[in-house]
Amino acid sequence: MTLGHFLSSEYDDIVPLAGGSGGQGTVFKARHREFGQLRAVKWLHGTIESSPDDSNQPNKTNRLYQVFIREARNLMQLNTAYHPNIVRIYNARLIQHQAMWFPILEMELIEGTDLNTLIEQAQPGGLPISVVETLVSQLASALAYCHMLNVIHRDIKSPNVMQDSQAGKFVLVDYGLSLLAGEPVSQERRGTPQYMSPEQYEGLDPSYQSDIYSVGVVLYEALTGQLPFGPQPSSDLWRFYSQSHLHAPVVPISSLRTDVPTWLEEVVLICLAKDPRARFANGQALVNHLTSRGISPESFSSQPVAGLTLPGPEWAARKQLGPATNQPIDVPRVAPSMPPPNPQAAPRYEPPPVTRPKPPAKPGRGSRRLIGIGLLLLSMAAGAYWLLSSGSVGEDIKQARALEQDGQYSQAAAIYQRLIDQGDPSAYKPLFTLYMEGHIDEEQRCRKAFDLLRAAADADDYQACNVLGYVYEYGEYINRETGQVICQYEPNAGLAFQYVQKAAMAGNVEAMRQLATYYERGFGTAVDEQQAAYWRQKEL
Repeated sequence: MTLGHFLSSEYDDIVPLAGGSGGQGTVFKARHREFGQLRAVKWLHGTIESSPDDSNQPNKTNRLYQVFIREARNLMQLNTAYHPNIVRIYNARLIQHQAMWFPILEMELIEGTDLNTLIEQAQPGGLPISVVETLVSQLASALAYCHMLNVIHRDIKSPNVMQDSQAGKFVLVDYGLSLLAGEPVSQERRGTPQYMSPEQYEGLDPSYQSDIYSVGVVLYEALTGQLPFGPQPSSDLWRFYSQSHLHAPVVPISSLRTDVPTWLEEVVLICLAKDPRARFANGQALVNHLTSRGISPESFSSQPVAGLTLPGPEWAARKQLGPATNQPIDVPRVAPSMPPPNPQAAPRYEPPPVTRPKPPAKPGRGSRRLIGIGLLLLSMAAGAYWLLSSGSVGEDIKQARALEQDGQYSQAAAIYQRLIDQGDPSAYKPLFTLYMEGHIDEEQRCRKAFDLLRAAADADDYQACNVLGYVYEYGEYINRETGQVICQYEPNAGLAFQYVQKAAMAGNVEAMRQLATYYERGFGTAVDEQQAAYWRQKEL
């Protein structure tokens, strides 16, 4: 099944864009047959099954559906009024074919080159200062507009900044990871490691300041032709960049290039502050700072553009769809939640002094040893419970288990994977077991087992949340019978806390006990004796 099959009734000349294929989707260039207009058509990878209650409706609990809705909603939110440095969206639709739905976004086609390519072509030494001044001005304006409407981009990077060759402007694209401020966010690490902020590596929710940090990385890259922390390794990017963004000093711009104005280097360093409180508070604060330096970012209006109409008022796929039929998704009309910014009215931004809290007192060596032994045993018990527990068994699961008993592990794994792709949560555990026991894919089993465990946790398997908390705490998975380390991972205290907290809040008693311990130790959170006592009492 091809995109051309779905859109041939409306589009001609459908070709993939160079560099338009990413982790979430593929972008095509296509000409609208009726209007003669070239558009960018983004086809999100994967499919959405039909609702179990109505075959003419998509399953709205499907994760891809929620990703699709979020990106379309946020772009529509931003396109309530026109901003020249933010890509425009024309339509969001689901295309039904048999029992599956395919998400499509139709957007403005930016004819030009992405910033990453421009930087590579400018090697060595980065882009001309005048180009970077234009870049920072236009990115600041785009970000101020996003933040005014409470949208956090969450994936600002040089490949997501396009230079329009006709208009000579920079445009911020790809809102696939964007979210509204305060919106619940999946606890898995999301984003591009080279551009993620320190707090995101600590497992904290992204904020306006997280976008500011990513802009700092982009500006540094544009000025120097390289990333802020020197050459990257050929492997284990997560470990390298987590340590770099959290702890490593930035290579001074002046040591790489001598013609950078002091004010511009200062802007980059403020954006790249490790502590979010030391950065610009949001895009508007960056605009204010640039204005005080004589740089005038693009102005914009918070009023809807005349003639712009958006479908309303609820997201819904139309019923009575036939195979391979295009149907639009209704998008809510939104209004800006803040008054239009006035750059002249705000004083120059000055970062507040950084004050770090004192670390909590650590327990003595003997206490730590007892805690470690106790938690290790709990980890093994939790892992055993998750592996051995099972819910209702369907016919497909029975067939897969029969194949396992005959030693046909690959065939069993294929059935489990198919069930997972169809949204069946009962298949996570047995496939996880096949990987952990080394029956399939010996070389990649640790990575794939971890991905399954995390997927189960994100799908609200609360026992999996609890096990994942232990894995993030210790950085390893232990054989439940022998105590031998099977797989090693990168520890992350913040994510350990958040997954255990998720399980505890869902009523998992073991997670409640562990969460109380985390509060007592200040592990992944601040020491809070009151919270510790609350969860100790709740588990009883």
